[in-house]
Amino acid sequence: MKTSTLNKISAVFFLMITSFFTFSQNVNGKIWVTIEDQNVLPTSQADILVSNDAEFNNLIQTLNVTDVKRAFPSSRKASLLKVYEITSTSSSSQLYMEAVNNVKALTGVEYAPEYTPLYTPNDYSHSVAHDYALDLINAKDAWGITHGSSSFIIGVSDENFDVNHEELAGKVSHYNNNGGSTSHGNMVAITAAGNTNNGTGKSSIGFDSKLALYNMDYNEILVATYSGIKVINLSWSAGCTYSQYAQDVVNEAYNNGTFIVASAGNGILTCGGSSEEYVYPSSYNNVFSVTSVGANDNHLPISGTVHTHNDKVDLCAPGYQVAVSPLNGFYMNLDGSSFAAPFVTGTVALMLAVNPCMENNEIDSILRATAVNINANNAAYIGKLGSGRLDAYEAVLAASQLQKLIINGTTYAACDNASNGSITIVGDSGVAPYTAAWNNGLSGLNISGLAAGSYSVVLTDSQGCFANSTFVVDAATPIEITGSANVACTSTSGSITVNASMGTAPYTATWSNGATGMSVNNLSAGSYTVVVTDNEGCSSDSTFVVNGATPLTT
Repeated sequence: MKTSTLNKISAVFFLMITSFFTFSQNVNGKIWVTIEDQNVLPTSQADILVSNDAEFNNLIQTLNVTDVKRAFPSSRKASLLKVYEITSTSSSSQLYMEAVNNVKALTGVEYAPEYTPLYTPNDYSHSVAHDYALDLINAKDAWGITHGSSSFIIGVSDENFDVNHEELAGKVSHYNNNGGSTSHGNMVAITAAGNTNNGTGKSSIGFDSKLALYNMDYNEILVATYSGIKVINLSWSAGCTYSQYAQDVVNEAYNNGTFIVASAGNGILTCGGSSEEYVYPSSYNNVFSVTSVGANDNHLPISGTVHTHNDKVDLCAPGYQVAVSPLNGFYMNLDGSSFAAPFVTGTVALMLAVNPCMENNEIDSILRATAVNINANNAAYIGKLGSGRLDAYEAVLAASQLQKLIINGTTYAACDNASNGSITIVGDSGVAPYTAAWNNGLSGLNISGLAAGSYSVVLTDSQGCFANSTFVVDAATPIEITGSANVACTSTSGSITVNASMGTAPYTATWSNGATGMSVNNLSAGSYTVVVTDNEGCSSDSTFVVNGATPLTT
């Protein structure tokens, strides 16, 4: 009975996937163009688009253009705000040729992308026999360092999502429902940061991290980055040819501080030809491209299609027979580089949880430097699998040890075994103002009233970057004062010179008559008390007597 039920569910799932591909292959033709002269933009007249540029208007009418809109309305770059997406009931090739050859107002003409989730729809089993992926990437050891933070939000751009799925409920801070199929988006988002340690379903590498769910579109990358998203997952293909417009979008998001992780592709199933074809967006500069390995660090699966491998790939992660959940309460094994990428994305979230100061190039360097070398298992693909296979533990550990914010400080000893020591600290390489929390409950950059001992501090800058350090307050050795007084032969000819030892040089001296310095002169007969203070702020005092001279007798 169980097998029969699973077969029915799988059949429905396969039909749902097939329907998606059928739909995606029959979309209207679309191109991207730059329009410098905004006056030629068409307006709607009686539900018909009309441009005052004759050439553009002819394209609109002859090819039945149904929409002209900004391709990247969320960009803050003037050049990208001039890029428009033109949609027609004619084919993309007809649109392209007419725009290039006959409309001077349209420049930089490109084919618009056709967004497709990256997974293999007909290669899965009916039960999760072994969820090897988290063990392979050392997830438990990574979680020994951090479970991530519920205040850190992972961005996932995909087809659509079911936010009521048991693995996503309570996890989502942002969601755009576009009405599309939710199965692929569910599997990707859950892999990155589904509910974990809740006694249901499966664990996810991102653990406590939250999710912001975006549509499968280049403009959504810009929406995410300007919403403060620091890492975003793109498990989709937008085609197999380079687009300067898309590269500009990626650069804008990357330069704004968003680390972009993308699936490398599913080999010939994605771009045809060979499994070395470049797939976009994963092959753009400033995108971290991830391809698949199996349970034995094997890039070539035991059966099925090998996923994309080329010189644009940066890293490998589990992507063959990965445990996923396309539907609420339904779990299976499935192939797809779509599922390799979110293992990396979730790991980046853990890295940023322990070190939010890291910049994109540092995240990239750590992921590469800590990767496991898998060349021995993949001799046919050396140079095409990036730096190796993801090791989440080593990556998180390295991130935690990367000192970004520097703490400089000065300690003042506790004098005479009293609680009068102090510490003063300053932050460097961060963004002021700073806050400091100490392990004894005090706060602030200056703390005092301290007994001898060790004191740990967490310093945080205005950007949320933090660093830890420990300072030791010593028990000061009492200052010893020695000196000599010279007789006052006349009423004001006496003097005293003192020396200090056992404290911390240099020393200062203050006298009871208001004089300062280690030597005082022009003294009359009498008693003089000196307070000597060392560089730690500790003091000792001593009294010296200047005697009057005995009168000479004849």
